[in-house]
Amino acid sequence: KTWIKGVPMADCFYVEDCLLVQISSNSDHGSGSGVSLSSMYDLEFVKSTMFKKIITFTSLNDLTKFHSSFVESMKKHAGEQCEAAVDEREEELREAMDAAYEGYKQIVAKNTQLDCTVDQFFNTFLADDAPHSLVSHHEKCGDTDIRKTKWQDNGVSDEFCRRIAYKHSVNIPMGPRFGEAEKTQVMKRFNGHGLIIVSKTWVNDVPLTDSFYVEDCLLVSSNLEGGISLSLIYDLKFVKNTMFKKVITLTTVGELSRFYGGFLELINDGVSEIVHGDTSGPLVVPDEPEVVKSPRIRSSNQRNLVQKFRENFLRSISSTTGISELNPFVLIAFLTVVTSQVYLMYQLNSTHKKMALLEAFVLNKSEALECSSEE
Repeated sequence: KTWIKGVPMADCFYVEDCLLVQISSNSDHGSGSGVSLSSMYDLEFVKSTMFKKIITFTSLNDLTKFHSSFVESMKKHAGEQCEAAVDEREEELREAMDAAYEGYKQIVAKNTQLDCTVDQFFNTFLADDAPHSLVSHHEKCGDTDIRKTKWQDNGVSDEFCRRIAYKHSVNIPMGPRFGEAEKTQVMKRFNGHGLIIVSKTWVNDVPLTDSFYVEDCLLVSSNLEGGISLSLIYDLKFVKNTMFKKVITLTTVGELSRFYGGFLELINDGVSEIVHGDTSGPLVVPDEPEVVKSPRIRSSNQRNLVQKFRENFLRSISSTTGISELNPFVLIAFLTVVTSQVYLMYQLNSTHKKMALLEAFVLNKSEALECSSEE
């Protein structure tokens, strides 16, 4: 309320204005929010005067200019602060993505273009009630007894975490049918500019799986021209020394590439529903997922030889054991059994040789004793 004193006829009215500020939008899990601002005013007369219309006309003209200038000033300063915040978040996302590429060797997809927003991607594939979630893909791959928690605040700004546990089917001769697996995910959101999810997966109760875990990183960033860019990278992290490290790496990379490739197909179908309303429409994804082989394999000839050897080796194991499909854990367990059998045969052969030498030594001693007794 504003009163003016010392001016003729100003004592018969005052100006009352009202400024309203409210949240205009707010998305889940750290996305940006804006405010809606309203400014209104009126003249309140406390005395009767014959100049009421003249006072109203002249005062409203001055007040409109004053409040319009005030609103424009607020918009200008708020815009400057928003632009600074946007630049800071974009730079933070860019630095985090650059660091992620340096920490992983295997690339499933890099800068794959999808026709949706960051929020649409999260709601479709990552939210607690997402229609095309990672859990559904695990079920499609044969995993059972899946338990997951909801996204929870991780104690850091715009960072959330959840846990997914499930039973992973394992086809191992004389081994367990299932291995208990646990995946922990940490998500960092950068408002509407993008998100990064780092997942760590452990498999228990399966031979040699306690020596490593799988860490993958999902990177999503918005494009200036619309849509998003998606990258998926991963690596094996060994926590124990093992003589089977190369075998584990070679077989597990192939298995994981198929798993992540299937997840990209699920994303493809889900984005098609966003764009076309069903899964029949085409989705513009120009590049096939890029799968990087083991870094120790250099030339194409080496890759062909290794691939041919691997196929023949797996075929021979399959014909011997009667198992049609072998995942990494099957191969690791089989090699463990074979190695133990070879080692046992080596020990038995060594024992037989020692027994033969001992028998010869005893015979020589007994003959010597007989000769001495006859003399």
